[in-house]
Amino acid sequence: MRRWLPLGALLLLLGGAGLAFARWPRPSTELSVRGVVLEVQASSLVYPEWFRLRDSTGREWRFRVDPAAVTDRTHPMNAAHLRQHLALADPVTVFYREEPAGPVAYRIED
Repeated sequence: MRRWLPLGALLLLLGGAGLAFARWPRPSTELSVRGVVLEVQASSLVYPEWFRLRDSTGREWRFRVDPAAVTDRTHPMNAAHLRQHLALADPVTVFYREEPAGPVAYRIED
């Protein structure tokens, strides 16, 4: 029994260190930009086709919108909601991926 005690303590220590490491912030490789919406093009109140955004440096971005941004369960962003941000100049954060035809927004958050 005595010889198992140091082994148990070691395993407990390693388990705690592993748990702490699992919560350590990891570098993000997600592309994102924050700014105000300048224009929204949509064929309905729900699905935006594209929108323009101006970031804090003054750069203007044009994003096509992946339907996943509209159907995101945690924070859906439909065309009407984007237009609300446009009207109020309320900034949004856009998570996007680069494609040959330009950036595509797959998640948009307040």
